[in-house]
Amino acid sequence: MENVREFCGYVLGLAFCAVAVILSAIAWFGLEGMFGWKWALSGIVVSLVVRINFPIIVGLYYYAFNILGWPMPESIAFAVPGLIFIVPSVAVHIFGMIVGTLARR
Repeated sequence: MENVREFCGYVLGLAFCAVAVILSAIAWFGLEGMFGWKWALSGIVVSLVVRINFPIIVGLYYYAFNILGWPMPESIAFAVPGLIFIVPSVAVHIFGMIVGTLARR
């Protein structure tokens, strides 16, 4: 049973990473469309280095609002899943609850 739980943790971790990469790419397009590629690059780099991913959420909002042309409430709803990435320790707590083990450091 322990191997199954560990395998599920690895699968969830890979899925979480895939979603993070996709959301970062979408945020890139939103930031680039609003501020230009230099600010988009700096926003993504800052979110990777500092590990507080506020630029990702802003980029998701601008992608939905400016590029897709959605109204403000739908754009905010589109950016809400990015809140799980605002503090990466949230992911550690979620995986700890699902898998039932402490994070390995």
